Amino acid sequence: MLLWPARWLLRKILGVVGWSIVLILGLLWGLQWVPFVPVPVVQGFFAGQAPKWSWQSDIPLPLRAALREAERASLRKTAPSLAQRTAEYLFYPQGEVRWGSGIAGALLELLWSEERLLIFYFNSLPYDSDVYGVKAAAERRFGKAVAELTPTEGAELLARRSWPYLSKPLPSWLEPEQRRFLRYLSQNTSAHGSP
Repeated sequence: MLLWPARWLLRKILGVVGWSIVLILGLLWGLQWVPFVPVPVVQGFFAGQAPKWSWQSDIPLPLRAALREAERASLRKTAPSLAQRTAEYLFYPQGEVRWGSGIAGALLELLWSEERLLIFYFNSLPYDSDVYGVKAAAERRFGKAVAELTPTEGAELLARRSWPYLSKPLPSWLEPEQRRFLRYLSQNTSAHGSP
């Protein structure tokens, strides 16, 4: 007699959980074609700040290839994946606990192509406390569009993803990473044209 209400309740809970999972997967799958504004930008806007962010759908191929090569050659195998970092930058405010970012990253990796992940990654990278995305960072730091960056400037922006203070000089401990990115960009620029 008591078993019937428990089964009914379990079916309802599993139904709600199942539909929630389908809804989340559908939403994440559909977001790959929408220029999604990162959550920190939205929060900054509603907090009365004026964060600088703009969407760049055509990230130059040399920049994408340099980041891809650096990810593959990384010695830190325990570092979060590109998909997990993309999920962190898109969905979590800076400085907050990022619970569930591993799951969100795994879902993004499953549902999105590597090219879409790279585009969203470049568009959500935090630079300074009020600059998000490589387009806004290039305009703030160099006064140029991303497509106009020299290989040295592109390498600096890529290295600054580990130390995103645009108004300060790049620290000496990041110079080897900048040189590595410059080497990747120089190789890819000669093969594909300007970054």
